[in-house]
This record gives sequence, C-alpha cells and structure tokens, in this order.
Amino acid sequence: MRLNNECIRNSLLEIESKLEFDENLESEELLKFETCKKFGNEEFLYTLSKLNEAGFIVFNTTKADNNSYYWFNVSEITWNGHQYLDNVRDPIVWKETKKVLKNFESVSISFVSNVAAEILSNLIKQYMN
Repeated sequence: MRLNNECIRNSLLEIESKLEFDENLESEELLKFETCKKFGNEEFLYTLSKLNEAGFIVFNTTKADNNSYYWFNVSEITWNGHQYLDNVRDPIVWKETKKVLKNFESVSISFVSNVAAEILSNLIKQYMN
C-alpha cells in the first residue's frame, strides 16, 4: 500500500483541530473523521500507523485475532508532526508543493516537508521585497 500525501496532510490537520491537550481521540471518533470518510478506513488507518512509525503522532492500537485493529487512539501530535504540519498547512503552499511533487513518481514525507518549507520560504521572501 502506498502512502497518500493528501491523506497524511488531511489526517494531521483534522487530528490537530480535534485533539485536546491531555486527551485522546478514540477509535469511534477517528472513524468519523472526514479524512476517514474521504479515503476509507483502510487507507486512513494505514496512514495513522505510518505517521506513528515516522514519529509524527502517537497512535496506540490493540489488534484482534485476525490482525485487524480492535481498538486504537491518537494521544498526541509530536514535535516532528507539528513541524511537518506547519510546513504544509497553508493551502497556497500545499497547492504549490503538489505542483512540484506531481513531477515525481514517489517522494518521502521528509522530501514533501522540505519542498513545502522551500516554497514557504520563497513566498516569505517575495512578501518582504
């Protein structure tokens, strides 16, 4: 399964908007996310799992006997998750980042973040001139 950069961004934005300090987003609430509805349970949960592996969120799971998720929650966005999100948050930056990324078959999350940061930096330079 491939990671979907749009699902990554949307998931982090939605988690950020709904996660309160010192609380968790539980299974039932996560499955009601617009991102989950848009991309489907499998892609959404896969994305959360990979964001956890990348150190962007803390995603806790319990699996059933058939290896499917029985229970899961998101307890926080990490420092690295916030850094990534701050690079891709702005819709103009994201639109320009996607224009660059469409020229490549596959790019890493860190590459996406670096491209977005460069675009953001260029926009700030233009604004300051």
